[in-house]
Amino acid sequence: MFLQKHNFDVLLSIDGPENIHNKMRPFGVKKGSFDKVLAGIKTLQEYYGNNFATNTIVSKYFPYPNKLVKTLHEMGLNRVSLKTVSAPSNDLLDLDDISFDKLLEMEERNLLQLLKHKEWSINYLPLSQYMKMFAGGTRKRFRCGIGREMLAVSTSGKIYPCHRLLGNDALLLGDIHQGINEEKRNVYFTKDFSHFAECRKCWARTICGGPCLSDSYDYTGSLDKLIEKKCKRIKKLIELSIIFYAELIKTDKKRLLSYLTT
Repeated sequence: MFLQKHNFDVLLSIDGPENIHNKMRPFGVKKGSFDKVLAGIKTLQEYYGNNFATNTIVSKYFPYPNKLVKTLHEMGLNRVSLKTVSAPSNDLLDLDDISFDKLLEMEERNLLQLLKHKEWSINYLPLSQYMKMFAGGTRKRFRCGIGREMLAVSTSGKIYPCHRLLGNDALLLGDIHQGINEEKRNVYFTKDFSHFAECRKCWARTICGGPCLSDSYDYTGSLDKLIEKKCKRIKKLIELSIIFYAELIKTDKKRLLSYLTT
Protein backbone atom coordinates (compact mmCIF):
# COMPACT_ATOMS: atom_id res chain seq x y z
CA MET A 1 0.00 0.00 0.00
CA PHE A 2 1.05 3.57 -0.65
CA LEU A 3 0.65 4.50 3.04
CA GLN A 4 2.87 1.64 4.18
CA LYS A 5 5.49 2.26 1.52
CA HIS A 6 5.92 5.88 2.59
CA ASN A 7 5.41 5.29 6.34
CA PHE A 8 2.37 7.55 6.75
CA ASP A 9 0.49 8.10 9.98
CA VAL A 10 -3.28 8.34 9.56
CA LEU A 11 -5.08 10.68 11.95
CA LEU A 12 -8.69 9.81 12.72
CA SER A 13 -10.78 12.68 14.08
CA ILE A 14 -13.79 11.86 16.28
CA ASP A 15 -16.05 13.99 18.46
CA GLY A 16 -16.73 11.50 21.24
CA PRO A 17 -19.08 8.61 21.98
CA GLU A 18 -21.82 7.85 19.44
CA ASN A 19 -24.46 10.21 20.87
CA ILE A 20 -22.05 13.18 20.99
CA HIS A 21 -20.36 12.49 17.66
CA ASN A 22 -23.72 12.24 15.85
CA LYS A 23 -24.84 15.59 17.26
CA MET A 24 -21.60 17.28 16.27
CA ARG A 25 -21.04 15.63 12.88
CA PRO A 26 -24.34 14.74 11.21
CA PHE A 27 -24.74 14.24 7.48
CA GLY A 28 -26.69 16.88 5.59
CA VAL A 29 -29.94 14.99 6.18
CA LYS A 30 -29.37 15.20 9.96
CA LYS A 31 -28.40 11.54 10.08
CA GLY A 32 -25.50 10.68 12.39
CA SER A 33 -22.14 9.72 10.92
CA PHE A 34 -20.77 7.59 13.77
CA ASP A 35 -21.63 4.21 12.21
CA LYS A 36 -19.95 5.20 8.94
CA VAL A 37 -16.87 6.43 10.81
CA LEU A 38 -16.68 3.22 12.82
CA ALA A 39 -16.97 1.09 9.68
CA GLY A 40 -14.24 3.15 8.02
CA ILE A 41 -11.97 2.73 11.04
CA LYS A 42 -12.40 -1.03 10.97
CA THR A 43 -11.57 -1.14 7.28
CA LEU A 44 -8.49 0.99 7.83
CA GLN A 45 -7.35 -1.19 10.73
CA GLU A 46 -7.78 -4.28 8.61
CA TYR A 47 -5.40 -3.03 5.94
CA TYR A 48 -3.22 -0.54 7.76
CA GLY A 49 -2.39 -0.36 11.46
CA ASN A 50 -0.30 2.81 11.66
CA ASN A 51 -3.09 5.14 12.72
CA PHE A 52 -4.14 7.12 15.75
CA ALA A 53 -7.22 9.06 16.86
CA THR A 54 -7.91 12.46 18.29
CA ASN A 55 -11.12 13.28 20.11
CA THR A 56 -12.22 16.91 19.98
CA ILE A 57 -13.68 18.19 23.26
CA VAL A 58 -16.41 20.82 22.94
CA SER A 59 -18.16 22.83 25.64
CA LYS A 60 -21.75 21.77 24.95
CA TYR A 61 -20.96 18.06 25.29
CA PHE A 62 -18.27 17.66 27.90
CA PRO A 63 -17.88 14.09 29.23
CA TYR A 64 -15.10 12.88 31.48
CA PRO A 65 -11.74 12.42 29.71
CA ASN A 66 -11.50 8.79 30.83
CA LYS A 67 -14.88 8.07 29.18
CA LEU A 68 -13.59 9.50 25.93
CA VAL A 69 -10.40 7.47 26.12
CA LYS A 70 -12.39 4.31 26.90
CA THR A 71 -14.66 4.97 23.91
CA LEU A 72 -11.65 5.17 21.60
CA HIS A 73 -10.11 2.07 23.18
CA GLU A 74 -13.33 0.10 22.66
CA MET A 75 -13.20 1.10 19.00
CA GLY A 76 -9.81 -0.60 18.79
CA LEU A 77 -7.83 2.65 18.86
CA ASN A 78 -4.99 2.55 21.38
CA ARG A 79 -2.97 5.59 20.22
CA VAL A 80 -5.25 8.42 21.27
CA SER A 81 -5.27 12.11 22.08
CA LEU A 82 -7.84 14.57 23.42
CA LYS A 83 -7.96 18.03 21.83
CA THR A 84 -9.88 21.11 22.89
CA VAL A 85 -11.71 22.91 20.11
CA SER A 86 -10.63 26.45 19.18
CA ALA A 87 -13.84 28.36 18.47
CA PRO A 88 -13.65 31.63 20.46
CA SER A 89 -16.81 33.05 18.85
CA ASN A 90 -18.97 30.00 19.63
CA ASP A 91 -19.93 29.47 23.29
CA LEU A 92 -21.47 26.07 22.50
CA LEU A 93 -18.11 24.78 21.26
CA ASP A 94 -15.32 26.67 22.99
CA LEU A 95 -14.50 25.80 26.60
CA ASP A 96 -14.60 28.81 28.91
CA ASP A 97 -12.02 29.24 31.66
CA ILE A 98 -14.13 27.38 34.23
CA SER A 99 -14.64 24.40 31.89
CA PHE A 100 -10.95 24.42 31.05
CA ASP A 101 -10.00 24.24 34.72
CA LYS A 102 -12.50 21.41 35.16
CA LEU A 103 -10.86 19.54 32.29
CA LEU A 104 -7.44 19.88 33.90
CA GLU A 105 -8.76 18.54 37.20
CA MET A 106 -10.40 15.61 35.39
CA GLU A 107 -7.25 14.77 33.45
CA GLU A 108 -5.16 14.77 36.59
CA ARG A 109 -7.63 12.72 38.63
CA ASN A 110 -9.13 10.37 36.05
CA LEU A 111 -6.83 10.01 33.08
CA LEU A 112 -3.65 9.25 34.98
CA GLN A 113 -5.56 6.75 37.11
CA LEU A 114 -6.88 5.10 33.95
CA LEU A 115 -3.45 4.85 32.39
CA LYS A 116 -2.08 3.14 35.48
CA HIS A 117 -4.37 0.15 34.96
CA LYS A 118 -2.25 -2.46 33.20
CA GLU A 119 -5.25 -4.02 31.48
CA TRP A 120 -5.68 -0.80 29.50
CA SER A 121 -2.95 -0.84 26.87
CA ILE A 122 -3.58 2.78 25.90
CA ASN A 123 -0.93 5.04 24.45
CA TYR A 124 -2.15 8.53 25.35
CA LEU A 125 -0.09 10.50 22.88
CA PRO A 126 0.57 13.76 24.75
CA LEU A 127 2.03 11.83 27.69
CA SER A 128 3.97 9.29 25.64
CA GLN A 129 5.39 11.99 23.36
CA TYR A 130 6.71 13.92 26.34
CA MET A 131 8.10 10.74 27.91
CA LYS A 132 10.02 10.07 24.69
CA MET A 133 11.58 13.50 25.07
CA PHE A 134 12.56 12.78 28.67
CA ALA A 135 14.15 9.46 27.68
CA GLY A 136 16.03 10.92 24.73
CA GLY A 137 17.02 14.20 26.36
CA THR A 138 15.59 16.09 23.39
CA ARG A 139 14.42 19.69 23.33
CA LYS A 140 11.90 21.53 21.19
CA ARG A 141 12.23 25.01 19.75
CA PHE A 142 8.85 24.98 17.99
CA ARG A 143 5.49 23.53 18.97
CA CYS A 144 5.07 21.88 15.57
CA GLY A 145 6.16 22.13 11.95
CA ILE A 146 3.60 24.75 10.87
CA GLY A 147 4.83 26.52 7.74
CA ARG A 148 8.27 24.92 8.05
CA GLU A 149 7.95 21.13 7.99
CA MET A 150 4.29 20.88 7.02
CA LEU A 151 1.89 22.63 4.69
CA ALA A 152 -1.79 22.17 3.85
CA VAL A 153 -3.29 22.19 0.37
CA SER A 154 -6.96 23.00 -0.20
CA THR A 155 -9.13 21.29 -2.81
CA SER A 156 -8.71 24.40 -4.97
CA GLY A 157 -4.90 24.11 -4.83
CA LYS A 158 -4.23 26.92 -2.35
CA ILE A 159 -1.35 26.37 0.07
CA TYR A 160 -1.60 27.26 3.76
CA PRO A 161 0.84 26.82 6.67
CA CYS A 162 -1.49 24.44 8.57
CA HIS A 163 -4.59 22.35 7.90
CA ARG A 164 -6.40 24.25 10.65
CA LEU A 165 -5.87 27.49 8.75
CA LEU A 166 -7.37 26.29 5.46
CA GLY A 167 -9.54 29.01 3.94
CA ASN A 168 -7.86 31.81 5.89
CA ASP A 169 -6.46 33.78 2.97
CA ALA A 170 -4.74 36.30 5.24
CA LEU A 171 -2.19 33.53 5.86
CA LEU A 172 -2.16 32.12 2.33
CA LEU A 173 1.35 31.05 1.24
CA GLY A 174 0.65 30.43 -2.45
CA ASP A 175 -0.85 27.75 -4.64
CA ILE A 176 0.19 24.64 -6.53
CA HIS A 177 0.38 26.56 -9.82
CA GLN A 178 2.42 29.62 -8.82
CA GLY A 179 4.36 28.05 -5.94
CA ILE A 180 5.05 29.29 -2.43
CA ASN A 181 5.83 32.83 -1.35
CA GLU A 182 9.03 32.11 0.58
CA GLU A 183 9.04 35.53 2.25
CA LYS A 184 5.68 34.75 3.87
CA ARG A 185 6.78 31.23 4.74
CA ASN A 186 10.00 32.42 6.38
CA VAL A 187 7.91 34.13 9.08
CA TYR A 188 7.27 30.71 10.62
CA PHE A 189 10.97 30.05 11.06
CA THR A 190 11.09 32.99 13.52
CA LYS A 191 8.24 31.77 15.78
CA ASP A 192 10.17 29.49 18.11
CA PHE A 193 9.63 29.77 21.86
CA SER A 194 12.29 32.48 22.20
CA HIS A 195 10.06 34.78 20.12
CA PHE A 196 7.55 34.97 22.98
CA ALA A 197 8.44 36.82 26.18
CA GLU A 198 6.18 34.59 28.29
CA CYS A 199 7.82 31.46 26.89
CA ARG A 200 11.33 32.67 27.60
CA LYS A 201 10.44 32.71 31.32
CA CYS A 202 8.50 29.41 31.32
CA TRP A 203 9.95 26.24 32.88
CA ALA A 204 8.29 24.08 30.18
CA ARG A 205 9.55 26.01 27.15
CA THR A 206 11.96 23.38 25.76
CA ILE A 207 9.39 20.59 26.19
CA CYS A 208 6.41 22.52 24.86
CA GLY A 209 8.21 24.50 22.14
CA GLY A 210 5.94 27.53 22.31
CA PRO A 211 2.30 28.22 21.46
CA CYS A 212 0.13 26.63 18.81
CA LEU A 213 0.16 29.39 16.20
CA SER A 214 -3.19 28.29 14.84
CA ASP A 215 -4.75 28.71 18.29
CA SER A 216 -3.09 32.09 18.64
CA TYR A 217 -4.53 33.27 15.35
CA ASP A 218 -7.98 31.85 16.05
CA TYR A 219 -8.26 33.65 19.38
CA THR A 220 -6.37 36.89 18.77
CA GLY A 221 -5.96 37.36 15.01
CA SER A 222 -2.20 37.37 15.55
CA LEU A 223 0.60 34.82 15.42
CA ASP A 224 2.43 36.63 18.21
CA LYS A 225 0.15 36.16 21.24
CA LEU A 226 -0.28 33.28 23.67
CA ILE A 227 -3.55 31.77 24.87
CA GLU A 228 -3.10 31.40 28.61
CA LYS A 229 -5.59 28.56 29.15
CA LYS A 230 -3.97 26.52 26.36
CA CYS A 231 -0.54 27.02 27.95
CA LYS A 232 -1.96 26.00 31.31
CA ARG A 233 -3.17 22.66 29.91
CA ILE A 234 0.13 21.91 28.17
CA LYS A 235 2.03 22.47 31.41
CA LYS A 236 -0.40 20.23 33.28
CA LEU A 237 0.08 17.45 30.71
CA ILE A 238 3.85 17.79 31.02
CA GLU A 239 3.55 17.52 34.81
CA LEU A 240 1.43 14.37 34.45
CA SER A 241 4.00 12.96 32.03
CA ILE A 242 6.80 13.51 34.55
CA ILE A 243 4.79 11.74 37.27
CA PHE A 244 3.91 8.82 35.02
CA TYR A 245 7.45 8.50 33.65
CA ALA A 246 9.00 8.47 37.11
CA GLU A 247 6.53 5.86 38.34
CA LEU A 248 7.05 3.56 35.36
CA ILE A 249 10.84 3.71 35.75
CA LYS A 250 10.42 2.37 39.27
CA THR A 251 7.57 -0.09 38.77
CA ASP A 252 7.14 -1.17 35.13
CA LYS A 253 10.06 -0.58 32.78
CA LYS A 254 8.61 -3.01 30.24
CA ARG A 255 5.47 -0.92 29.91
CA LEU A 256 7.50 2.26 29.74
CA LEU A 257 9.51 0.79 26.87
CA SER A 258 6.27 0.03 25.00
CA TYR A 259 5.32 3.71 25.24
CA LEU A 260 8.73 4.84 24.06
CA THR A 261 8.82 2.55 21.03
CA THR A 262 5.31 3.02 19.58
